[in-house]
Amino acid sequence: MAEENILDRVMSPSQVVKALGEKGIRISERALRERARRIGAFHKIGREILFTDEDLERIMSPDPKPKTFPADSDFAKRMQRRREKERAKEKGAQPSPAAARSTGRQPDKQPDYPLAPWVREKPKR
Repeated sequence: MAEENILDRVMSPSQVVKALGEKGIRISERALRERARRIGAFHKIGREILFTDEDLERIMSPDPKPKTFPADSDFAKRMQRRREKERAKEKGAQPSPAAARSTGRQPDKQPDYPLAPWVREKPKR
């Protein structure tokens, strides 16, 4: 029985794109490489990326979980902080030390919590 050469079982990204194009599946070489890198389904020799049949099956399979959009949750958090700031302004409250640093306004008092040992207070002018 003749041993099968491993080079007969691997394909370059350009070969994969060409083979998929013949079957009516359009994908760019760059998109193929990016998806392969994202899920770790490739073999690398030097600077070259090669694919086996198993790699291509993993690349072509759907993502196990749907994409989440962290921007939506970030937006909700930003809106919540904005509402809290507006309520604090209505009540005439002083900004927190962190908010004061970001806005450039200084709070009237020092923070209630101890400062870290490596943080020095600013010298008074």
